[in-house]
Amino acid sequence: MENNYESIYKISRKNTRKTLGYVLTQEELAELIPVSIDSLRDYEQLRTIPSNLMALRISEVCKDPELILEHWTRYDPIGKHYFPEPYVRGNSLLKNAVSIEMLSEKLVAMKNDLKIAAMDENFENESPDFLIQLKSVCV
Repeated sequence: MENNYESIYKISRKNTRKTLGYVLTQEELAELIPVSIDSLRDYEQLRTIPSNLMALRISEVCKDPELILEHWTRYDPIGKHYFPEPYVRGNSLLKNAVSIEMLSEKLVAMKNDLKIAAMDENFENESPDFLIQLKSVCV
């Protein structure tokens, strides 16, 4: 884990000074995403890793699109599978070993894998939203 430096979630909240003109407090961010202050503290101290959806909410509220790529390549099994090297904030795309061409190839591979999984799996118990998203990706 990231014990020697601030977590990506805390960095994102503190970077609201640049994106929003002021730093969101933990209380303000917790109310906006919405989660308990204790949950947000756990995310910021990496006692708990937020879900992809929660990381997306934090990213949107903090106006920090890099957070999603960082979260996804560090903590999500699918992101780690397709991008074994974690995205590092502030590095160039080249240094992060992510080019537009490579990203495109990885996303096509993911889409193909999803198509195969969709044919092999039984999704009877999934939510309608999930099924709509899966169908849109597999088209």
